[in-house]
Amino acid sequence: MSHPDLQSLWLQANAHVERGELREADALCIQLIQHAPHMPMAYALLGRICFAVGRIREATFNAFQASQRVAGQPAGDILAVASLLVDLTEWQLAHAVLGFIDPADPANRGVLLELGRFYSTIEDQPRALDCIQRARAQGLDGA
Repeated sequence: MSHPDLQSLWLQANAHVERGELREADALCIQLIQHAPHMPMAYALLGRICFAVGRIREATFNAFQASQRVAGQPAGDILAVASLLVDLTEWQLAHAVLGFIDPADPANRGVLLELGRFYSTIEDQPRALDCIQRARAQGLDGA
């Protein structure tokens, strides 16, 4: 069996979501997961699709799967998984996922304010304040 071009499937799935063609995007996410079960963002996108159409149990399952695979991924991907978890009111798991982002790492400088907002949303004010103070110390103010 030949392996499809995963990047092409990913781009197609996102394009379908942007056009509101969720059934097509759903099918492509399933293909992505079948061929690359290690890809957290395929689970996250499928979770987002399930959430959008009211399949909350499936959305939660896929968000959990994404959370188990997102460590070590770019901060933007981690924030996307955390966002889905927050939308599903899975705040404890969202908190654990946000912990994969090191606010002291210079590579994460650009996400400090957003990270702070997420921590504030899930009511971890000390971490929220730490992220916001780090951002301000680096000249980032959200404007």
